[in-house]
Amino acid sequence: MSAYLGPGNDRISGIVTDLTNSSLQWLQCQTTAFMPGFHFDMFSDIQGNMTSLDSLPSQAAVPQRTILPFLKRFTESSGIADGFDCGTLTQRRQLYNSIDDSNCQFLMGKTREIATMMKRTMTRTQPCSNVGLEWSLVMEKGCFEFFSPINLQRFLHLFWSGWYPNSPIIHRPTFNPESESPGLVAALAVLGACMSPEPGDCVRAMAWLAAVEEAVFSDALLFDDSVVASSDLMGDEQVVWDRMKALQAAYFVCIAQNWEGSKDGKQRIRKERYSHIVSIARSFGLYNLSLVSLDTTSPTNQKWTKFILIESMIRTATYIYLLDSAFVLFWRLPPRVMSLELNTGLVCPEACFQAGSAAECFLHLYTEIKARHNQFSPMLFSIPVPDYPGGCVTDVPGSHRA
Repeated sequence: MSAYLGPGNDRISGIVTDLTNSSLQWLQCQTTAFMPGFHFDMFSDIQGNMTSLDSLPSQAAVPQRTILPFLKRFTESSGIADGFDCGTLTQRRQLYNSIDDSNCQFLMGKTREIATMMKRTMTRTQPCSNVGLEWSLVMEKGCFEFFSPINLQRFLHLFWSGWYPNSPIIHRPTFNPESESPGLVAALAVLGACMSPEPGDCVRAMAWLAAVEEAVFSDALLFDDSVVASSDLMGDEQVVWDRMKALQAAYFVCIAQNWEGSKDGKQRIRKERYSHIVSIARSFGLYNLSLVSLDTTSPTNQKWTKFILIESMIRTATYIYLLDSAFVLFWRLPPRVMSLELNTGLVCPEACFQAGSAAECFLHLYTEIKARHNQFSPMLFSIPVPDYPGGCVTDVPGSHRA
């Protein structure tokens, strides 16, 4: 995984991580003969973790001037690269120039899929189409050039290093652009191109934004309410995967269009498209997911895949809510996601989600559990801490009643 660009202290994902880190004992342990099982109950003994008002600093101790660099930059900038922590122009140029373009022809098939998707979207009769363009040989040539294998590789690198830390909802270790849907790859590529150090890439990305938006929101699976997610994932998991990725593509298109699109495009996202995303997430069941029922007694690939899917959906729902909150705070729009309907669990630590194997993922889960147990052991005396990987209960000071 490539290193994040920039200091990273201001990005939205950092805020979410801070909120997660301050929550009390979001995982509970159970002992098995092979390795520890994990119970994902994030709100146990929450009252014991409430901060006392007496511990807050006095008014005299608070600095007279509070500096919020992220908020200042966010409100004064209009573009993605300037408004968020996506790395400096110098850093993005260094990354851009370091990308090896010699091994990118494996993406030629994806380029053709994207061109076919764009042609199908722009040529069929749609009286309410937002594209405003007609497909032609010139458009086809421009599509093949912008979404060429070389550009796809460059733009995806810019996305992962520049934007992804701000909303890590895709499981990068298992992401394969060859097998992903053309809509998702096109959405990520356009968003990555918006952060390109080459001005020409940004201009062409803005020219293709409306077309990619139309293609992504034309995916029938996105509006298929018969596909519903649940924590136990009963039924066809592949259909759930496909609808989640279609929703993620729509989410990233909204990000790009809201900060880089035309005036009409921005208004369309804020007043129409994002309402669709919130409604789709609601009908999809994303606001009622948690990892409580996930069996993690052994690090099998099947269980790891299920963890990735559920955690990806939880993260997607979380960032949908965060962007909706941004629309409320900065654009004075009414909230579309109600706090009372959010029954989803909190996101897992980043190390667990970014693990490259089942064993690594579950080891990070165990490490996180033990660290939190040690931190809150005076209060959470009833939760045993298993040893890894034998599953034996280890006595911790304060772990038994007197």
